[in-house]
Amino acid sequence: MPIMDTTTLPTIEDIRTAARRIDGVASETPLVESPSLSRILGREVYLKLECFQPIRVFKIRGAYNKISQLASKKIVAASSGNHGLAVAYSSRLLGKQSTVVIPETAVREKADASRSCKIWKVSLRQGVESSRDLQEDWRRLRASFQRPRYNSRSRNVRA
Repeated sequence: MPIMDTTTLPTIEDIRTAARRIDGVASETPLVESPSLSRILGREVYLKLECFQPIRVFKIRGAYNKISQLASKKIVAASSGNHGLAVAYSSRLLGKQSTVVIPETAVREKADASRSCKIWKVSLRQGVESSRDLQEDWRRLRASFQRPRYNSRSRNVRA
């Protein structure tokens, strides 16, 4: 199955295919009106409550969709939070080994939470400030390196 080209917008068929891939992985979450935001903004404002996902973050959809298409059994991600958690969780569901590298500059509470979470294999290294710093690590591991989708230079690279 080909991996979607990230330089173009997905087609409706890409979206339907992804929805089938993640079916049963992400929970349906409620959409509720926020009375205070509605009042402040003078219009109805609704919030999508992604806190009800199994890992409490919406990034589970994109991470699972992408990782499920990769042949590699080893996944490496650089993240100080939600993306890394989604990569680790999705990798575990798919029977893949994941390493999430958290830079020392990460918010302490997020780093502490990740260390206590049994699904994480975390490496903290001094000097890791960006995903580019991890290039040698993932090449050595022969792993697929997953950058967060919001990164405008987002390309998943395979060793």
